[in-house]
Amino acid sequence: MNAALTQWLSEKGYAGDIDRPDAKGLTPVLKASSEGDVAILRELIAAGARLNARSLDGNNAIWLACAADSVDAITMLAAAGVDVNHQNPDGATALIYSSSAGKRPVVELLLKIGADATAQTVDGFTALDLASTEDCFWLLRGEKRRRETRV
Repeated sequence: MNAALTQWLSEKGYAGDIDRPDAKGLTPVLKASSEGDVAILRELIAAGARLNARSLDGNNAIWLACAADSVDAITMLAAAGVDVNHQNPDGATALIYSSSAGKRPVVELLLKIGADATAQTVDGFTALDLASTEDCFWLLRGEKRRRETRV
């Protein structure tokens, strides 16, 4: 473990343990993902940190990186083997969340790295159903944004 990772773990209250959850249930991988901290994620991956941890809400590191709008962290985590299609207890995936939050760059990346646009929540909603912006809607439809023609 390098000095930067050791210091980060100490500052965040992990006392040098790369897999111990904090009081909010976040392991160092989940915490770094939620902060979009690519440098620390790189070090945690290299140190052998457990990548399949889940938050208390049942979300994985990719979901938390999506919430942080960190396309670099999402890319790194997916390349390291974190499940891009993980469903939390409500059935929501990172793509469903990102679409509902209108995170166009994140939705675009998730689709490129293999996110399943047909996954459904426990209530039967897909990312397309919950798209909160036109950009996300058209991305999920597999089309470029349509332009309105005015008469």
